[in-house]
Amino acid sequence: TSQQIKVSPTTSILSTQERQKYEVFSGPIGSASQSSILKYIESQLSNCEGVSADCQRVLWKILKALIEKSGAIPEITEGIASIFQEQTNDSWTNNPKLFSLENSYHLADYSQNEAFLSRMFQKIQTGDLKGACIDAIKNQQWNHALILSSRCDINTHNYAVEQFALNTLPQGSPLWTLYLMYAGRVDLILGFDDKTKDCQLNPVLVDRWTESLSMLLSARATSLELIVGFGDGLWKSLNFAEAAHCCYLLSGLNLQFFDPNAKTPNGTTISPRIVLVGADHKKNPRTFFRHLPSIYRSEIFEYSKKLGNPQHSSPQLLPYLLAHAYTLADLGFMKQAKAYASYIRSSHKSISRNGRFPRDFQPVLEEFWMRLEKQVEQGSSITGSGAKAFISTLGNLTTRLAGIVVGDDGGSQPSPQPVPQPQQGQQSVPQPQQG
Repeated sequence: TSQQIKVSPTTSILSTQERQKYEVFSGPIGSASQSSILKYIESQLSNCEGVSADCQRVLWKILKALIEKSGAIPEITEGIASIFQEQTNDSWTNNPKLFSLENSYHLADYSQNEAFLSRMFQKIQTGDLKGACIDAIKNQQWNHALILSSRCDINTHNYAVEQFALNTLPQGSPLWTLYLMYAGRVDLILGFDDKTKDCQLNPVLVDRWTESLSMLLSARATSLELIVGFGDGLWKSLNFAEAAHCCYLLSGLNLQFFDPNAKTPNGTTISPRIVLVGADHKKNPRTFFRHLPSIYRSEIFEYSKKLGNPQHSSPQLLPYLLAHAYTLADLGFMKQAKAYASYIRSSHKSISRNGRFPRDFQPVLEEFWMRLEKQVEQGSSITGSGAKAFISTLGNLTTRLAGIVVGDDGGSQPSPQPVPQPQQGQQSVPQPQQG
């Protein structure tokens, strides 16, 4: 007698809780309403778990704001404080001593110092404003120093602001961070070491990162490069991809392809900053794409982009949606799997001319589509050579799909997007390697 294999949906052995993880989010969300997506985000705000729960919550709030503002980053940053409100109840602003200049310098002592005032006046009379300003800085006469620096060259002014922040404000406090940013000293904020070409954020900045990020984003002259660098530092210090991705989304970075073999012309390994929203592709390069919340967050992020620009396309997300569709089919959610596969095929046709895909992407997609079209009905059987062929096809597709989503199928990938350039007058800081 021929051997018989019974094919049953995996959903029959999943717990109710496990099934709900796949059923609660009805993707793909291309045609979903904003209200339904906002409702889903609200439900996730109370479901954040683990050591990075606070970071996850902030990330969901940012996505909510993106949906509400149709992906417009400037409009979000104008009201950025509300996103971090719950995380900043015990804030710097509730502790005025941290902003006090007491014991930092004694204005009255120097104001009565006739020798200092006479020397400064003589320099001003002779037109040496810079000399007078430097003298005031050395004597920590910050009122004189800052006023005089405003009439000097930009470098002198930045130096005065820098020294004022370093000598009068608590290291790592939001104002310390803000004033150093105004002074163009991004390297001091990020703790950049010119010898090691690496960054090490101040522990205070890390502990109160939401407040510092809120302060930087509220400043009109904030360099996007600084926000990206701040995210890099958070990822290294906290080891939470979610915290870094909050910075990346608010700096305007988009999703990127993941290719662990990608290198610059000089042979340096390139690592993308954000592949799936909230997923750590560096720590889990072979499994990050299976993280459901990150798949859903990425879909929502791309949806917000399309709200602002209906012509927006996201080829970089399609391979991961294909992997998700395959998982759905494997678990027995055939209707959802078909919906995703149909969406991917349609999107691929419309953007394949301009998008660069892994070379095996289209063949695997079409093979997967054919399998869905000819799916085995629930409870039906495959016998003999048919069973062997079915299992062989399943295993082969799984292997090829895994090669695509982790970027090692040998196909062509685009270069990761560059970090936004600093604004005029701000210091450029080499970014730490994330590989």
